[in-house]
This record gives sequence, structure tokens and C-alpha cells, in this order.
Amino acid sequence: MTIGTIANTNKASGTYTVQTGDASADLAVKGIALSGGTLRDAAGNNADLSLPAGNNLNDAKDIVVRTSCTLAVSSARGGICPGTVTTNWGTALCQWVTNSPIAVGASTQYVCAAGIVLSNAYAQASTTNVTLTLTNSAMLTWQWQTRYWLSTQTSGNGSIAAANGWYAAGSNAVLTASAGPSWHFLGWGGNTNGCAIADNVMTAAMSQARTAVAFFAENLAPLGSPEPWLCQYGLTNESAAAEELKDTDGDGMFAWQEYEADTDPTNSASVLRITGVTLDAGVLRVDWKGGRWAKQYIDARGNLAATNAVWTCVMTNDVLPTSATNFMIQGGVTNPVRFYRIRVTR
Repeated sequence: MTIGTIANTNKASGTYTVQTGDASADLAVKGIALSGGTLRDAAGNNADLSLPAGNNLNDAKDIVVRTSCTLAVSSARGGICPGTVTTNWGTALCQWVTNSPIAVGASTQYVCAAGIVLSNAYAQASTTNVTLTLTNSAMLTWQWQTRYWLSTQTSGNGSIAAANGWYAAGSNAVLTASAGPSWHFLGWGGNTNGCAIADNVMTAAMSQARTAVAFFAENLAPLGSPEPWLCQYGLTNESAAAEELKDTDGDGMFAWQEYEADTDPTNSASVLRITGVTLDAGVLRVDWKGGRWAKQYIDARGNLAATNAVWTCVMTNDVLPTSATNFMIQGGVTNPVRFYRIRVTR
């Protein structure tokens, strides 16, 4: 360090630039020497160039020459790379996490959310990547977040305004159920414990993995005809109550009866009806037609007028779907008179 010209003052100052390889001990001034010339006070006395104790640069404990710094790195879920490092002051570093997300079964995961650096400036390149220029010994801590899977399902014609996905533990997922045309919302099912439900809106606290199910049902006309079924056949000109009382195809059956029989209310050939009864040498054959998804019963009795006579079921097609046309054969029939009827349940 060189001190320039001193004039009319009792102080001298100079500048020292720290060089590569310097240490704190290099801040000690070991002596002051004149480079030619003299230095005297006004009385002509030579200047005392010794340094008073405690006034050297290296006596100031807050003035330190750093030759290296340490970045300590920690992660509760591991996966750090390259991890804790000690290197030269001013070194550019990149740190990242290699194992995010961590699956815990099918519906829970740990996700690295951020890296936090204390005592040094840094940049968050992504949730799993941090860059910095090391100018201090510092601490990098990787922050982890628990997430749970939300699965939404519907039963019936409707939708839920919330997608399947991962949600942070402690967050809330707001699910809104909307019924399709001619349907209505029934209620919620699945893992609803701890959830706030207000009709078709459920606020699911994501304290666990959840499956949410929205249930929907068809609107029914007064006699039981589902509105979607009436719409399927174009029976929409009037109210559902009026439409189910029409015999649009003229086959003798109202629309509500055609629904019960699983027949087409716009096609007269599609009707529930016994089409033939024949008897040949004691062998009886009964033919009929109807729908495929209604359970059909053939009943018989010998007398319509007798008050004590009852209808007896002689055949049932329990396995659905059935054929649109069916028959039954009954042997050993000796009654001169026998009556048959067909009925359905759905």
C-alpha cells in the first residue's frame, strides 16, 4: 500500500486491494517506511511511524478476508444434488432435487415445492432447482409438500366441476355437481367425512385421499315414465305428465305402459301382446311379443266368471334381456276352457 503526499494533516490514508490468495493475516501492516524524504512535525521532530496497538486492520474482527465459503444443504426427503459444498468465494453454484415426486401408494405423494437459501442471494429456477453465486456461508433447505389424489365419479347423467388431480394437504377442493337434461341431483357419496356439503356443492378438505361420487336420477312423470325415455322417443310436445298418457302409435297402450313393457311407443308393431294360443293333442302353445328388458309373466285360469278362481303364473322369463318374441309349451292340457294373460314388471 502506498500513501501519497501528506500536507497539513495529522492523518494519512491509502487503499489496499485484496488479491487472490490473500488471507485475513495479510491485512496486518507490518511497518511504515519512508521512500526517501523526511516526515517531521512543525517543530522539526521526526514523525513516529510505529503503529499503536489495536489500530491495525487485522485487529478489527469484522474485517475478514474470505478465501472459501460453505453452502450447507438439507432435505427432509433426500434426493439432494450435489449437496453440501465448500468452495471459493464468488463461485456460481447450481443445486437441485432428483427424486420429486415421491409416490406413497397410489393416492399420496411428496412433492418438492421450493428451495429456501438463508444468508445468500439466490434464484429459484424451478421448484426443484436453485442457482446462486456463493458470497457467504449459507444454508439451503428444500421444502416438501404432501399431496393427496382426488378422484371424482358420477352415477347417472351429470357432471362434476372439478377435475381428478393432486391437491396439497390442507387445501380445499370445491366440487359442484350439475345434472344433465331431464335428470336431477340426488346427493354425494364416497369419502365425504370432514367435508362441507351444501346441496350440490361439496367443499372437500384435502386431509386425505378422497373419492367423491355425485349421484343423479331421472325425472319421472306422475305415472313413472322417465323424462329421458320420453325424450328418447320425441314425446316432448307437452308436459311429461301429458305425454305419458298418449297412445302415439295407436297400438292400444299408453306411453307409460309401453315404458313398463320396454316397447317402442312410436311403433305399433312393438307392443306387449299374446299373439297366439293353440292346442294340439293336449299340447298347448302360447306365443307372445314384447320388450327385451321387462320381466314377463304368463298367467292362466280356467274361469273368468268364478269369484273363487285365481290367476296362476305358468311361465316367467327371469333372465334378461329376453327375445322380442317368445313362446311356451305346456303338455297334458285337458281343460275345455282356459284363459291366458301377460303382464310385466320393470
